[in-house]
Formats: sequence, C-alpha cells, structure tokens
Amino acid sequence: MEAIAIKNLQGILRDRGFTAETLFSKYDSNGDGLISRTEFKAALSSITGQVAPEPIVNSVFRALDGDSSGSLELEELLSLIEPVKSYSISDGQSIQISRHTNSQFNGTYLPQQPNINGRPFYKNPNGCIL
Repeated sequence: MEAIAIKNLQGILRDRGFTAETLFSKYDSNGDGLISRTEFKAALSSITGQVAPEPIVNSVFRALDGDSSGSLELEELLSLIEPVKSYSISDGQSIQISRHTNSQFNGTYLPQQPNINGRPFYKNPNGCIL
C-alpha cells in the first residue's frame, strides 16, 4: 500500500514541478527546517486536492522518516522526489569519489580480486571498500 502511495506521490510531485527544496520552503510552515506530520498532511491535501486517509498518511510518513525522528528532513524528502540513479561499471573500470564529507572516502577505487561472494569490489588507497 505505501509503495503504491509513494510512487503515485512521486509522480504528482514531478508532474507539478516540485523539488525537495520547493516542497520544504512552501510547506515548512513554522520554519524549523523540518516537515512535521501535520505539515506533511497539509502538503498532501494541498498538492493532491484530496484528503488522504489517516492510515495512508501515517504509512507514507513513516516510510519517508528514515531516522524515525517524527519529522522529515530535507534529505528524507530528497529520497522521495529525486530519482535514484543507478550506474553500471564494466570490468576493469575504476570508480572516482569526490566531495564526500569524510575525506578518507574520496579517491579512486580500483577493482580488487578475488571477488567477494561472486561480486566485484573496489578499494581506494585509504582502504575503503565499495
């Protein structure tokens, strides 16, 4: 139920041109940098023009509230609106990570052998593994 509701909500938000930032600026009514459950419910009603049943509101809100804090942060809304990007890597290719907040994770990750559980893995000079 919640997966379908979230997918429908994602489509509505994209069709209406919402980004996580615009959603936040418009519906964070008290300006605390968080979307409360009440603000979320009001946003759903405003955006869809319908009042969602409480079980659906609660279910979707809980699914988005990744840290179970009782409110939604910008990062949690990004997961709702921004598409998840997937990449494929050919054998032998390296992976470059930059601008990570923990600098040890930055750098070039090179393929390693043997595979782990039949899957390739990559390591950077700091010993971090992908």
